[in-house]
Amino acid sequence: MAAEPLAEGSRSSGGQLALRFGLGLVFLAIALRRVFLPIEVATTQIDASGQRWFGEFFRQGARAGVDYVYTFGPLGFLYGTAYDPEVFWLRVAWSALYALCWTGGVGLAMLLTEGRRRRALLLAIALFLPPSIDAGVSVLLLTLTLYLVVRPPHPALLLSALGLALVLSLIKFTYLVAASLGAAAVLARLARDRGLLVALGWGLGGLGAGASLWCGLGQQLGDLPAYLATSLEIARGYSEAMAFAGHGFFSGCAALGSLALAAGCALRVATRPREELLPALLVVAWTAMAFKHGCVRQDGHVLASFLFLALAPFLCWRDLDSLSLARRRALAACLALALSCGVIGTHVFCSWTYAQPLPSWPAQAARQVSGRAGDLLRPERLRGDLEERRLRARLEHALPRVRAVVGAKKGGVDLLNVQQGLLFLNDLPRQNRPVLQGYVAFTPALARRNAEFFASARAPEFVLLDGVAIDAHLPTLDDGAALLEVLRRYELVLVERGLSLLRRRSGEPAPRELLWERTCALGEEVQLPPAGPGLIQLELDVQPSALGRLRRLVWRAAQVDLEVRLRSGEVRRFRLIPGLARAGFLIDPLPLSAADLAALGHGDELARVAALRVVVRRRRLRYFSAEVRARAWRVPLSAPPRIDLRAAAARALGEDLGVPASVPEGVAVEVAHVAGFGRVVQVHAPGRLELEVPGGARRLSGRCGLRPAAGQAGGSDGV
Repeated sequence: MAAEPLAEGSRSSGGQLALRFGLGLVFLAIALRRVFLPIEVATTQIDASGQRWFGEFFRQGARAGVDYVYTFGPLGFLYGTAYDPEVFWLRVAWSALYALCWTGGVGLAMLLTEGRRRRALLLAIALFLPPSIDAGVSVLLLTLTLYLVVRPPHPALLLSALGLALVLSLIKFTYLVAASLGAAAVLARLARDRGLLVALGWGLGGLGAGASLWCGLGQQLGDLPAYLATSLEIARGYSEAMAFAGHGFFSGCAALGSLALAAGCALRVATRPREELLPALLVVAWTAMAFKHGCVRQDGHVLASFLFLALAPFLCWRDLDSLSLARRRALAACLALALSCGVIGTHVFCSWTYAQPLPSWPAQAARQVSGRAGDLLRPERLRGDLEERRLRARLEHALPRVRAVVGAKKGGVDLLNVQQGLLFLNDLPRQNRPVLQGYVAFTPALARRNAEFFASARAPEFVLLDGVAIDAHLPTLDDGAALLEVLRRYELVLVERGLSLLRRRSGEPAPRELLWERTCALGEEVQLPPAGPGLIQLELDVQPSALGRLRRLVWRAAQVDLEVRLRSGEVRRFRLIPGLARAGFLIDPLPLSAADLAALGHGDELARVAALRVVVRRRRLRYFSAEVRARAWRVPLSAPPRIDLRAAAARALGEDLGVPASVPEGVAVEVAHVAGFGRVVQVHAPGRLELEVPGGARRLSGRCGLRPAAGQAGGSDGV
């Protein structure tokens, strides 16, 4: 009889061990899903090309806010998935450490969450929902802050949270903002519970540790205000410049979930104002940041908002005994609605975008856990695979002619606008402008900073132009002021793989001349005078109304378009970013592609703009001032070298067809821009072209035809 209780105790102990072992496996799987290793070789991709700079800045000790202007701090290389062989092992170590910290945050969230079923649901969501770097960091910082605010803070946990917050703060500006809010809340709790001196001691200690880490990474204390000011300037222009509307379901779902979560916080404050006001303000602030992050640019960013909404409600399912039954039910309804919006939004987005609906998430999680475990156990294999891919990319995107000209010269080379991964692949000596990628110069101040750089003695000797514009922008709008300075001060050397290489001229260019200044109405057509021997730079000041400023603050800016009418009669419409337009951009002649930029350098004829107008959809007119201020400048250009028309035509044919070409003596040719076709070689009759086709080639692809006016207008020769 005495042995029976012992057997029950053994079974109970065995059950506990099995439960702990199972939980350990779940936490291990959660950690492996949050390992963000380098997996991408930067070539022409926009994000990876930008991320590639930060490893170099880290090695060089470049000063954030001074040597480069971006929202990434001195540890920015720890963000993203771009492969940099020089910091690969640091990235692996940080990825593993971050995954452990994030899993620890899930453990703290479980301690805050009441109810076994809710805790089990929290584990399931943390395990099976797709991972996101930004959403993960946001939830982790909120969890740490809330735990330290609503529970008596333990010194060891405080120290760990401080260290993690300092590292995250130096990766990205938005992490710095979130960590600063969390630190202020924790210090307020310490001051209330343990006295002002204790809170002051922790605060000064944190500031000292942060300053030491900042200086230890090659920064100067005096650089911090510059980094904060430039990051704020980028953040100020982000909502307008990067607004990207997606399906209305996503913004509606994210807004509904955010409001439900805020309503749940309000219910807690109504019950216990003194204890719950600070935690509620924290949750609402984090929710607002997550909504803005996801719904300003509704491409992949909206997924971060849904992932936040799927996890944050569990942090409010705590201390339920202090609520009445009615308020407990109301709170449960609000939090369940927020969680449902997060899960449903994630399901719909993944289904539409990646063909990965909710039923496929467990299998996807299993594959990722297995893959990440293998990568962490054998990181040298991952590195070898990335090196192999990098070598293939070097061959695919090789620029031998550019390398032969640029060599290892001290003057260096920069690339406008975004395909800067090519600089690293080709081992070109790099000299970056302050704002690294053209589309990030969101405001006139940022655009002028880049333009002043190219006008200064610090400018690189060479510049590569890729002609890439994002989001259907006017091609000359992104970093438009800098592009104009480049066209004024540099001359074309060669064209390779669609990239134009320019070399800096000696001497100062002629000053620009104001043509006219006027105020017009939205939708009013404005005529442009002929550019003559130079270029026409246009500055447009499109101001938001009070309602437009409110919309930009809580959501995203309304879209503005620029409609241009070419002298050929063709009408084109482009996205206009008011902040970039105020800094000035090239409008006539109008290069519409990378090939047109090369043709501009050769002195070839391009599309000419006859008139333009600023267009806003009728239902969005209330978000803008009715008047647009405009100024046009004539920008003189040094005349390009006298062009041999036959040589220019042969060069254009060779670049377009990929084979050597020549034009026999006596054949009349010219290179021109034809609407709908781009650059064309015009051959006047009688004429002949000669192409050197490699032996064994079976096909040569191209297009030929007659101009619309051939045989008309008094006997055209049929060009």
